[in-house]
Amino acid sequence: MGFIFMESGILQNVLLFIAIFVAVQMLKTFLLPKLFGIKNISTAELKNKMASKENLVILDVRTADEYRSGHIPGAVLVPLGDLSTQVPKIKKDYADKNICVICHSGARSLSASIMLKKSGLKNIMNVRGGMASWPG
Repeated sequence: MGFIFMESGILQNVLLFIAIFVAVQMLKTFLLPKLFGIKNISTAELKNKMASKENLVILDVRTADEYRSGHIPGAVLVPLGDLSTQVPKIKKDYADKNICVICHSGARSLSASIMLKKSGLKNIMNVRGGMASWPG
């Protein structure tokens, strides 16, 4: 009888972990961008914006090694670890553009998007799914 109870306790902990994980993902995906006024776009939307020659710049916040392994043509590499020192240059060079921020999966780009928005830049878009969902 004690063994079944222990399994039940483990199961409850696993379910609690899953629930917390899902809640954090929802918070990150839906609430944070809204709080900071950041638009989430899909990779398909980004591709359409590029095709329509929209006034945009793509900031790739992955590492240099990740960037070298494959990137969107024309994307500007600014690794997340270097972003805070590059904000003044980004503001000077791209303030009049829509800034689309991409990473591997969308987590680092969201952090970068928040940092850029807090710096006063206006047209910031986080690319959901990142390079992992880039159609090519």
